[in-house]
Amino acid sequence: MKMRGELSVSFMFKFIFLKSQICEYGIQTIMNLVPNHKILNSFIIKIYYIKQCQYLPQLKMIILIIIIHITHQIVIYEFDANPNIFDGWEKLNDNSNFNNCGGIQYFGSPNNLQYLISRIFLDLEPHSHIRLDAQFLSIDNNAQPTVKIDSQITNYVATVTSQNSICSGASPEFLHTVSINYYHNRRTAWISIYSNYGGLISLKLSIIKCQNECAECIENYHTTCQQWKLHQYSFNKKLITYSDGWNLQTYTLQHSSDCGGCEYMRITYVTYQTELPPHQNVLIRFFKLGGQTIIVNYQYGKSTTSGSYLIEILIKNHQDPILKLIITTSSSSNMVRDFEKLCLRI
Repeated sequence: MKMRGELSVSFMFKFIFLKSQICEYGIQTIMNLVPNHKILNSFIIKIYYIKQCQYLPQLKMIILIIIIHITHQIVIYEFDANPNIFDGWEKLNDNSNFNNCGGIQYFGSPNNLQYLISRIFLDLEPHSHIRLDAQFLSIDNNAQPTVKIDSQITNYVATVTSQNSICSGASPEFLHTVSINYYHNRRTAWISIYSNYGGLISLKLSIIKCQNECAECIENYHTTCQQWKLHQYSFNKKLITYSDGWNLQTYTLQHSSDCGGCEYMRITYVTYQTELPPHQNVLIRFFKLGGQTIIVNYQYGKSTTSGSYLIEILIKNHQDPILKLIITTSSSSNMVRDFEKLCLRI
């Protein structure tokens, strides 16, 4: 059952992420997209007049908070250090373990040496954001731990409370309570945390499901998200295994500490072929580390990118029922995993 205001929230979310087009088009063009919707039109007018859109980053956060509170947020994982169970977390150096400080159990380092822990989350339901709520202990200092999601450092503001000196030292200890809302629509995610002298007390991970009952949260292209359907997901497990349609001629495997010891492929030349259902466009998505060039050749052209993290390649007007890809890289330093092939159904 749709909740009241779902149309408004969905459109406002798209509105924020297409801010450059909106500021360019003007009020009337945008209002024409949602005729006879007075509340939404009023909201658009207010946004447009706020200093010519310069406050849109703040509005983006406001809209995200609204979405979190009125949409279906699902808790998918919870961690508590008290049972002394790793529960999928990898300790990536000898300084990371379960410890106790003044009755507070934590997963980290009992001394002034860096701890580093990480975990991968697989086969997530389709979602538009993830939310991370965690509590950390900082011993003898007020150092804020570094939290990375999908190998990218997150910016957050923690609520910090002093615990006085509970760990037998002269300096006070501090609790850091953290909430991070992160734009994310991949089916795999990983979290890595590091700091000195202290560690993780508890953590909760939630997903925010797609708006408008979409099967995939694809919002970057000018079409309705209900039309996008996942065709195949490849190389998406913690350890790389063979996947149908791929011919891996030259590759090696590389472990990464950021994703709980997951594997990437270092490739220089691979091919892929599959039969697609009736469709109009094809969207290729994969995760990449390394700044060297990677080239994806397909029947109607090729795409070249040297970017990192989530790479998206949209193939428009792909009429052929067979999709053929040839992927080459200029250097084996490029590492890739988590290939998604999505079809825009006719």
